[in-house]
Amino acid sequence: MMVDNVNYQFGRDYLITISSSSSRGTLTFAPPMQVIFSVSHTPGNKTGKAKITIYGTSKGTRWDIFNKYDTVEIKAGYQGNCGLIYRGQIFNRSTQREGVATTLTLYCFCNGKKMSSAFIAHTWGENTPAIEIIRGTAATFGLPMEIIGDFSDLPPAIQGKTLMAMTKDAMDALERIYDFKWWLKTDGVAIIRNGAEKPGKPKVIDMNHGMEGIPRIYMNYVEVDVRLDHVITPGDVIRVYSEHEQLGFSDMYHVNMQEYSQAFRNKSRLVVKSVDHIGNFWRDDWTTTITAYIRSNKVTQPWQ
Repeated sequence: MMVDNVNYQFGRDYLITISSSSSRGTLTFAPPMQVIFSVSHTPGNKTGKAKITIYGTSKGTRWDIFNKYDTVEIKAGYQGNCGLIYRGQIFNRSTQREGVATTLTLYCFCNGKKMSSAFIAHTWGENTPAIEIIRGTAATFGLPMEIIGDFSDLPPAIQGKTLMAMTKDAMDALERIYDFKWWLKTDGVAIIRNGAEKPGKPKVIDMNHGMEGIPRIYMNYVEVDVRLDHVITPGDVIRVYSEHEQLGFSDMYHVNMQEYSQAFRNKSRLVVKSVDHIGNFWRDDWTTTITAYIRSNKVTQPWQ
């Protein structure tokens, strides 16, 4: 899509576009320029975040980014399979020296202006369903909304409810009451019921389908590294197959994790909790780390 030279690092590809929300004009960065980025999308952390370091920029370009531009978009992946992994506002900027090179680092978060300005002032009547309160509050961000999971079992607001607060604070309060997580993502606001998952066919991850290394098993979640993947998002269902695994918690001598280990040999079914993209164009990292919930509760103490 952006680069045709197959000699670039393992077919990696990216396009970083920097623009202004108040004026025309854009800056673009693409291979073979060296870039390093880390992008995190985690429900419950309020907003997706990105740290982007660009090498080889001119003094004039750095001045423009400091003074004229405030929005950034990253598309990354591989030639022929490159997609959006981040879009958001530039919050801070810094320059550093690395040997003879000058680097520019951007610290960004998704929909930052919406996060800092949205306000809710509304009253709902008696017996209003919980999901209507959640949806109405989130709507004040003014962004497309994605709701994942079933909220129908939540008790209604019997005496009604009044909210008058910054939307982010109101959503945090509702989150604690109604058992869900929310976050501002690249293309809107997402709300996911704890334990819920998106419908659709699970994505298979194994040695023939993008997996790098082996799964890391913790007490109630798993981490899996894959080739940089712009498609996977929180709430997706994945099936992971591996003949090997690493136990990554301190109580491995007292907790029976064999059910989890066996599950990976039978394509265990996991629900994605968070997604982190790590890129270093001319170095080793070009990876997506998936943190997923284990859909089994067969963990026992050795004396049970």
